Amino acid sequence: MIAAVVDSGAIADPPGKPAHLVYCRVIGVVRPVPGSEIGFEVWLPLAGGWTGRLQMFGNGGYSSDLPRAQMLQGVARGSVVVAGRWPAAGRRLDKGASLR
Repeated sequence: MIAAVVDSGAIADPPGKPAHLVYCRVIGVVRPVPGSEIGFEVWLPLAGGWTGRLQMFGNGGYSSDLPRAQMLQGVARGSVVVAGRWPAAGRRLDKGASLR
């Protein structure tokens, strides 16, 4: 697991990105069973900026893309945002993989 404070000015501009935002970005991977790998990211507003809300995003299917523009908008509103990526970034689903 990796955690870092991020300045949104360092991120390539996705459409709808707030002008400037600083937040904490946590990147993790869980492996609940052998051979599985589920990636996730949690973005948190800095101290004093949290409204008590949690916003979760899904990406549908087997995409490892995150809805970054929507996540940035959520953090800008003071929400903690969570999104999963399956398979984890950089990995491809094996042709013979089973979803059982």
